[in-house]
Amino acid sequence: FTETPKKENVEDNEFIPEKKEEKKTGLFIGIASAMKDGVNGRLARKHYLGNKELGSTVSVGDIITFGRYKQTNNLINGKENIDWIVLAKENKRILIMSKYALDCRPYNNEWMDVAWGSCTLRTWLNDFFYNDAFNPTEKARIRQTKLKNDGGNDTKDRVFLLSISEAENYFNLNSLNSLRYCAATNYAIVRGVYVGWTSCQWWLRSIGAQRINTHNAANVRCDGSVNYDGTRVTCDNIGIRPAMWINLGS
Repeated sequence: FTETPKKENVEDNEFIPEKKEEKKTGLFIGIASAMKDGVNGRLARKHYLGNKELGSTVSVGDIITFGRYKQTNNLINGKENIDWIVLAKENKRILIMSKYALDCRPYNNEWMDVAWGSCTLRTWLNDFFYNDAFNPTEKARIRQTKLKNDGGNDTKDRVFLLSISEAENYFNLNSLNSLRYCAATNYAIVRGVYVGWTSCQWWLRSIGAQRINTHNAANVRCDGSVNYDGTRVTCDNIGIRPAMWINLGS
C-alpha cells in the first residue's frame, strides 16, 4: 500500500512536538474528551505500555499509549505515539480501540457486495497498518482474535474494527456519552476524512442492514449514532479506529 495524503491544502500550524505532552491535543481536531470522561464517566488514567506489565493497574476507560503512526500533517516529522481506549479487560488481556480516527480509507476499493472477511480495509489493517504501527516487541503482545461477523464468515484477525453489537455493548449508545464521538487526527483530515459536529464518522466491520441495490457497510455517524443501513463500501471520507486484543504481560 502506498500512503499518499489526499489533500495538501491543510495548513501545518497544528504541529506540536511530541515531547510537549500537555499540548498533545493540538494535534487533533474535534471532540477529544475521552481522556477526561473515560468509558464509565470517571477520570481516565493514562498508561505507557511499552514493555511493562500493567496487570491490575489498568481499568476499562483508561488510555493506553501503544505503537506509533502518522498523526500530524507534517509528514517530515515522522510518527507519533498512538492513544488507545481500554474497552474491556479479561484475565490478562485487554480490548483497545484507538482514541482518535487515525486514517481515512474505503471499506472496500471496489463497489460490490462484500463482507468483512474479503474487504480491502481488513487487508490494509492486518498488513500495512500492523507492520507500520508496531515494532516486533509490540506485535508479540497483539493477540490473534476469532471474530464473528454479521453477514459473513468468521475471521481471525490481529487488528479489526468493532461490529455493530460490539459498538452497542462497549458504548452506551442510548445516552449522552462522549466516547460516541470521535475526533480525527490532522493526518486523517489530510487523507480526506469528513468532520461534522466537530467529530467524524468511523467504520464498523458489520455489513449494512439494507442490501437491496446497495453495497453498504455500517458506520458510526458524526453525532455518535449507529448507521445500521450503512454507507457505500467505496466511500472514502469515513475514519478508521483500529481495535485489537493485547496481552498485559511482557
